[in-house]
Amino acid sequence: MPRRPRLNLIGMPLHIVQRGNNRAACFFAEEDYHFYLHWLGIYAKQYGRSIHAYVLMTNHVHLLLKPSKPHAPAKLMQSLGRRYVQYINKVYHRSGTLWEGRYKASLVHAEEYLLACHRYIEMNPVRANMIAHPREYAWSSYAANVDGKSDLLLTCHDLVEWLGATVTQRQQAYAALFRTELDVEVIDAIRAMTHKGQVLGGQRLKDDVAAMLGNRVMSGTRGRKRKDVNAPFHDEQMGLGFERKEAPSMKNDLTLSPRALLAEANQNIRISLVDGMEEDENAHDAKSSIYAASRPKTAGNSRQCLILAGPGRWATTRVMSQPQDANEATWRMAA
Repeated sequence: MPRRPRLNLIGMPLHIVQRGNNRAACFFAEEDYHFYLHWLGIYAKQYGRSIHAYVLMTNHVHLLLKPSKPHAPAKLMQSLGRRYVQYINKVYHRSGTLWEGRYKASLVHAEEYLLACHRYIEMNPVRANMIAHPREYAWSSYAANVDGKSDLLLTCHDLVEWLGATVTQRQQAYAALFRTELDVEVIDAIRAMTHKGQVLGGQRLKDDVAAMLGNRVMSGTRGRKRKDVNAPFHDEQMGLGFERKEAPSMKNDLTLSPRALLAEANQNIRISLVDGMEEDENAHDAKSSIYAASRPKTAGNSRQCLILAGPGRWATTRVMSQPQDANEATWRMAA
C-alpha cells in the first residue's frame, strides 16, 4: 500500500507527533531532553521553521510548527531524529531504531484550532497524570508562553500575540485558556486528524487545501468498490477472451447433466472429466461434478480451468494461465 503524501503548506501551522518504537521511552535523563531541544532549535533555524509550542513526553514528542520553506518539516524531523538516535545509541550502548516509523502530522486551521492545539500539547502531561498543572512540567513551552520564561526556541504566533495589547495582558489571557479543559470532541478531532495526516479544520479549508496540493485530504471508503450483483455481464471476460453468454433456460435443465450445462453455456470450451472424478448424470442430484476445461493453445500459452458445476447453482472457474498465477470469475450456469 503506497504511503499517504504529506500535507505541507508554507505559512500554515503543522501539528507533529513522533512516538518511541512500541511506545517505549525515548528520553531517559535530563541531558536527553536538553540535547533534543538544542538540536531542534538548530535544525528549525536551518530549515526555516517557526516553533510555537512543544512538549517532550517520556515516550513521544508533540510539536506545533510553521514552515517558511518547502519540505521543511520532513527535513527537520529527519535530521533531528537521526542525530538524536545516534546520540542515544552511543550514550546508552544500544543499537537499532528508537522511533516508531514515520512521524504523524496534520495541517491546522489557525483561526479555528491553533489555540486548541496549544492547549492540547501543553496539557499533555496533565492528561497523563504526571503533574497537576502544566506549569509544573519542565519540558514544554507552557512556562515561556505564560510566565515569560526565556526560550529562544519559540516564536510567538500572531494569534497568540493578539490575545493582549501588552506582554502581561497576553500572558494572562493565555493562562486563562487553561482554566477549563478542552472538549472531548476537540481532543478526538486533533488526535484523529494527526493520526490520519489530514487537515484539522472545516470542510471549506479541506477543499481549498486539496485544490492547492492536488491531493485528497479526507479519508475514503476502505476496500474495493462493491460489485453490483444486478449489473449485466460485460461482453467479454477480461483478459481471457471467453465470450459471455446468457444462462440456459430452466425448462429442460432438469434433464441435463452438469457437463451438458457447461457445454451449452459456452460452445468454445472443450470439457473433459478430471481424472479420478465420477460424473454425475443426474442433474437434480445435490452433488456437483468437477470438470477440466481447456481452450486451444494461443501464442504458445495453454489456458486451463477447473469448473465446479451443478444445475441451478453458482459455478466457480479458476483459470490458470501460468503456475501460481490465477484469475477468478463467477458464472451462473442456470437461472
